[in-house]
Amino acid sequence: MDLEGPRTMLRTRGYTDLAQATPAFGRFQCIAAVDPATGGRVRCLVSDRADSFNKIQTTEMVQDPSFSPQDHYIFLIKNMTNQAGAILKDRGVRFEVLQPEEVLYNKMEYRWVPRYRRLTDAEVRELESACHTPRDKFPVLLASDPISRYMGFQAGQVLEICRKGPYPKRTYRTVRST
Repeated sequence: MDLEGPRTMLRTRGYTDLAQATPAFGRFQCIAAVDPATGGRVRCLVSDRADSFNKIQTTEMVQDPSFSPQDHYIFLIKNMTNQAGAILKDRGVRFEVLQPEEVLYNKMEYRWVPRYRRLTDAEVRELESACHTPRDKFPVLLASDPISRYMGFQAGQVLEICRKGPYPKRTYRTVRST
């Protein structure tokens, strides 16, 4: 798989210090980055294989003790076994699973996609007091939305959406899981 799409996704999310892709855990390639918000490491593991060997390898790979709960892992993989996900959850490892097709191009560069920005806690409190509305009453953006998945938005976060055009408009959404 061409690694420019995953690199662009990591840059779009605001991660820095993108390291060279290196072979990691067999046929997987790894792109290492740093999350400036938390200072934690981010590892993007890429595989475009969909065969049964890949599923077995994924289950064996997540049992490796080098998977640290302090790091954030993004798997770009066609199929991941439920057992592999359960192992990571039991060990408290933060991870996401995305399809390789979801990161082939930068969704944020499409001309009709508005600009999204996460609000800080202070900005959310200020917005709640200005609107006299608690965050749970804001309109909703689902975490399963393609932009939410691409940008890595988590449930409970509040976003500012700036629409382009002759009449620019700002709206706010709360990310909800379902």
